[in-house]
Amino acid sequence: MKFGIVGFSFGLRSEKEEPGPSNLALAHEVVMAMRTYDTTIVVTQWEITKGMKRYSETPTRSVELHEDGTYLDSKSVWKLAKSEFDSQGVRQVVIIAQPFLHLPGLRRMIEKDEFEVVNHRLSQRIPFDNSPFNTQPWTRNKIALVIYAIKSIFGVKHGHKGMQNVNKNP
Repeated sequence: MKFGIVGFSFGLRSEKEEPGPSNLALAHEVVMAMRTYDTTIVVTQWEITKGMKRYSETPTRSVELHEDGTYLDSKSVWKLAKSEFDSQGVRQVVIIAQPFLHLPGLRRMIEKDEFEVVNHRLSQRIPFDNSPFNTQPWTRNKIALVIYAIKSIFGVKHGHKGMQNVNKNP
């Protein structure tokens, strides 16, 4: 049985500051999953791809940063991964993501597209990035993420809306 692995980043720093602690931990988890599952395709967001280089590993496909440096959302990452998985007949997906609030939302999105999500246990805790280099304030701690999630549910805030850009300092 073949599996697809998709790695979603968490937190965003400037290009030269990535990978931050969250994305470095997520890169480690992608590499561990690659060693665990008979994978066909591995798709990671660019921040995780940078982290994987520390392990001398590369994904099948990296979802790169937008040319203007603005936010690359999870839906865009999944759209590309879904296309890759569909082209290879992969229906079982291992999601590597920050488990607090991010992972459950991703799971719903992927299952809605009729993929089977494999229950995968992370080997380590994925830290929040509370450094001043992180341009996404909602990924600095659990409270900030909960507030952001509530605002997103009510349509107050979602995604970047100019809130961060890798080409600007926080």
